[in-house]
Amino acid sequence: MARKRVGPVSAAHTRAGAPGTARHPMTSVLVYAIYLIVAALYVYALIDCFRTPTANIRLLPKAGWLIIMVLFPILGAITWRNLGTRSVSVRN
Repeated sequence: MARKRVGPVSAAHTRAGAPGTARHPMTSVLVYAIYLIVAALYVYALIDCFRTPTANIRLLPKAGWLIIMVLFPILGAITWRNLGTRSVSVRN
């Protein structure tokens, strides 16, 4: 026969968090929005690194930037955006 689990975790704890704490419905929407923004930044940085000509890359070779972005996704993407490429001047 199946036994009912008895322990410190009850059904009330698993449904809505700890007792006495209420979750606002917008909290999960905000968390998903932040995840989506971070993922978009990461994908943008990876694609931009692949497509940037070698002559426009600063500080590290392209492979070095890709390794940094794979090992440290958020920090690598932000660093690539700020330090990795030379700004292209507009020619008239």
